[in-house]
Amino acid sequence: MDYERIDELYPYDAYVNGKEGVYWRDKMLRPGDELPVLFYIFGVLGVLKKVPKFDGYMKQLRYLKEEVKPSRKPMGVLDVGAGRGGLITALYLLDVYAEGVEPSFAAVNSVMPRTAACMGLSLEFAMMPIHNRKLEDSLHCIRWDKIDTVVFCESLEHIEEEEFNKCYPKIEEELYKKEGLLILANNHWPIGADGRQHVRTIDDGVYDELSEGKEVLLRKDSHLVLKFKR
Repeated sequence: MDYERIDELYPYDAYVNGKEGVYWRDKMLRPGDELPVLFYIFGVLGVLKKVPKFDGYMKQLRYLKEEVKPSRKPMGVLDVGAGRGGLITALYLLDVYAEGVEPSFAAVNSVMPRTAACMGLSLEFAMMPIHNRKLEDSLHCIRWDKIDTVVFCESLEHIEEEEFNKCYPKIEEELYKKEGLLILANNHWPIGADGRQHVRTIDDGVYDELSEGKEVLLRKDSHLVLKFKR
């Protein structure tokens, strides 16, 4: 992908007036991918069909903390393709260390601050470690000693296969050290390459490869949760 054109390809400001604007107005995590991923991070894998539809972050997070009873406390989460910042904001509110990788300047400097502001976290957001560069260029900046969970939520299809293949051995290495989790999710399945936003196809073959030698905790369509344990 030509990362110099990424802001043109990903018009994050369109979130406000487009389909994504619904989630801003209601201050909520997307129920099709962000909210399930948040539950997976906390080890909650089997109750998602019973989760009510909420109209706000705080109701979603309260349900996770008080009704579902998380079975896992993550050390820290790396959100690759952090987008509008919904996950890392939610994790901050849940007292979990989180870092984000997001190559779009518009996302990091325009959209994420708005997401944080709607939750009253403007000052806190300024302190959150967001790597405004592609994954390959972020590996050396990440505090791997704090990370035991890596998330690709609607993002793997935006990363060139060659770049991902260069980065994945480091991700594997770090997750094996901590018996960590790799979490992938999307709203669609399979995901085809379109030559613009989606630079590669993500399908069952890709998930088969990623799952090889790992403990598969959950696999349903585009949702995959792997545990790294030797």
